[in-house]
Amino acid sequence: MQNMKSKEQILKIRATVLYILNAFPLGIDYIKLFKILYYAQQQHLVCYGRTIISDTFQARQKGPVCGFVRKGLKLIENSRELEDDFQLFGENIQISWGKDCQIINSAEKSDLDELSTSEIKCLDTYIDKFRNMDSKAVSDYSHKDTAWKTAFNRAQTDPQLRVMTILEIAESGGANPNTLSYIKENLELDQALN
Repeated sequence: MQNMKSKEQILKIRATVLYILNAFPLGIDYIKLFKILYYAQQQHLVCYGRTIISDTFQARQKGPVCGFVRKGLKLIENSRELEDDFQLFGENIQISWGKDCQIINSAEKSDLDELSTSEIKCLDTYIDKFRNMDSKAVSDYSHKDTAWKTAFNRAQTDPQLRVMTILEIAESGGANPNTLSYIKENLELDQALN
């Protein structure tokens, strides 16, 4: 079950997704979008000890996938009426069929006030890295990630265990012990406040 998101969290997720879509004027497929989100999030955790977006990553067949973003995009794709959290997220995002897969795009510009300089830097790193790779190569690249491998293997016995924890993601990206300790403290504080 997906936790309800605050308006601020949704606006941040939306701005991040639109930022990536703006970098691909002809559209982007699910695989590249999710991997850019995942690796930018991982790099931001490793370098700054904080996430970019408040979304849960899951280990799926073709690599890490963001739960909230995936659900919102699937609702748009299937022309379902968007309600609550997803109405705010999905406005002006379109999905159409490309040659072999769904293509996501939007003419709307990202609200850059939602993104920090460090977040943009991490997003740009993986936009540039994956821009000219085909989606299968991007998916194969993500299968080397130890957080994905661990969660994917766990999910073979129980699909509810496919969630990749923030600490697993940071550790897989090479976060040092001090950064991992900082992340853990912040996670415990967030839990205590909720």
